[in-house]
Amino acid sequence: MSSNVDLCDYISYQSLECLNQRPEKPAGNALKQGYRDQEDLVLESDADEQLVLNIEFGQKLRHVSSMVIKGPADSGPKKIKLFANRGHMGFSDVTSTPAAMELQLTADQITSGDAIQLKMVKFTFCTNITIFVEDNQTGTETTKVSKIAIYGQSGEGMDVSAIKKVDDK
Repeated sequence: MSSNVDLCDYISYQSLECLNQRPEKPAGNALKQGYRDQEDLVLESDADEQLVLNIEFGQKLRHVSSMVIKGPADSGPKKIKLFANRGHMGFSDVTSTPAAMELQLTADQITSGDAIQLKMVKFTFCTNITIFVEDNQTGTETTKVSKIAIYGQSGEGMDVSAIKKVDDK
């Protein structure tokens, strides 16, 4: 069984959509390798503290097992809802659809960058994930996210077309 890996190479960046992001501080700053480890490059919300990230993967993943979400202690995400395999969601969708998982993050969690374990059964055979940031740590006007790293197992190594019927004899 293969181990969990950083799934950033499986993200379809051309399909990445983030609602309410400040144009000069887009989602790629928090997701892309090399960008997400630079403290001054952040994803920041625009009109208020809420964000909706629609993240598509280039292939079906076996599962998503954990996630790292980093941000400043004051304006980093606090309440987050996660959705799996829902396609592109808008603000009305994320407020009216039951989430696969809800997270309540502490300031320590978002500044430390420790992995948050997910209920893998909710995130198996994933083609996309939607992350809804409902509010931030201290109610500041905008939310800032410096890093989002998604970990799990890709669907590689399992070529269904290569499976052959076993002769009964």
